[in-house]
Amino acid sequence: RKRGVMLDDVQEKVFQELEALFRSEAGGWEKLKSSYEGMEMGIKKQQKKGERSIALGKAKGTADCTAEEAAAWFFEYCSRQRMKEDREAQNLARLEIRTDTMRPNEKIFASVKKFPFLLNNREFVQKFIWRRINENTVVVAWQPVEKRVDYGNIGKVVKGTTRGLFKATNIGNTEGATSCEIELFQHLDGGGFLKESLVNRRVQRQLKVVKSIAATFNCDKEVDKAEMTKIANIIKTEEQEYNDNEKEAIREGKEFYEKCKRM
Repeated sequence: RKRGVMLDDVQEKVFQELEALFRSEAGGWEKLKSSYEGMEMGIKKQQKKGERSIALGKAKGTADCTAEEAAAWFFEYCSRQRMKEDREAQNLARLEIRTDTMRPNEKIFASVKKFPFLLNNREFVQKFIWRRINENTVVVAWQPVEKRVDYGNIGKVVKGTTRGLFKATNIGNTEGATSCEIELFQHLDGGGFLKESLVNRRVQRQLKVVKSIAATFNCDKEVDKAEMTKIANIIKTEEQEYNDNEKEAIREGKEFYEKCKRM
């Protein structure tokens, strides 16, 4: 058995809390109209009039690639393809933050999203962490982190937060091609009150990543193949092993999930 990246207590807690968050939000979803064939989207708003705009989004689709390739594409937040798409959307910044304490299965990214006239642009800083669940499933979690980032002269920004789970599962071969099912769950805090129509557009834009993965691999667009293949191979071949303390943490996390489901 190959040894892989072992999650530390902080990383394990991230997955436990996010799983609990989305399991406890099983009901009350509205279907979002999707303009992307074969992709399901939903939204759930958590705000009262005049309060901060908080919404949950979810999406589901398939792609003609392995789960490891899909997870690698998502994990590479600053790949050439995604940087290009970000510039086309007229966003102001998108960068990776590297530190000496980073573990091999995590990365930190910062971005500044362009918002409509009269609204301050929004800054998001988050850490991505990947883990293998079993032979067929890889999950990437992300959550906000506190980092002071110098973006240069881009004016005033308001801090927003986003957290979520990206899950890719191999579903076998279709007409000779490998394929996987992708599920995305996201919690978005826009950093203040935003109009409902703007919240809907922002959630849809974030969920669109599922379709982007499908389009990338289905159309064989130019991707950062060398880096992505390297990451995909690491994810594919490394299994995570847990010590007794980590197994106990996982057990406690599962009990926590069940409590949340009954709330």
